[in-house]
Amino acid sequence: MPETRTEFLTTVERNISSAEKLLSKPEELQKQLTEIQYFLESNWPSIFATLNDSPLSDNEKNSLRLLLDRLSLLERKVNGKLDIFSNFQKYIQVSLEK
Repeated sequence: MPETRTEFLTTVERNISSAEKLLSKPEELQKQLTEIQYFLESNWPSIFATLNDSPLSDNEKNSLRLLLDRLSLLERKVNGKLDIFSNFQKYIQVSLEK
């Protein structure tokens, strides 16, 4: 089962790396984020089911923490871009109302 978890972690890492490179390409980024979400939702339950028989190693725990940190940072970057756009829209709207 650890091989399956290694494959899972490797795939998640590769998908996050791909998404990080797409921050300036919103449509491609959205597609990549959707793929990551689908992969996680589809595969995590089977990984989680193995934990009673074979708990996560320290290395796997560290890998998961790093991936979660990267996902969190990616989320903040994406939301930051959306906030900037939203603020710009508000600024333009106020300008138009003057």
